[in-house]
Amino acid sequence: MPKLRRGRANRAGADNNRGLAKAGKSDYDGVIADCDRVITLNPDFAEAYSNRGLAKAIKGGYDGAIADCDRAIALEPNLAEF
Repeated sequence: MPKLRRGRANRAGADNNRGLAKAGKSDYDGVIADCDRVITLNPDFAEAYSNRGLAKAIKGGYDGAIADCDRAIALEPNLAEF
């Protein structure tokens, strides 16, 4: 049986989910690190910018949080509704 390889999109989704799990444990540095990895793999992954923005805001990094949220909304305008 041939070895299956994960695509960049699948890896980005998995890293994003891991970041969400870390948020549940209040590991906001971990959330930011995972979202950084997601954005490196897929710079158009709006949810990663949104999640990273929330983690930055919780840590008091408001300027970075605003920039991330602005980018998330630019990529996916429906995120502004949440």
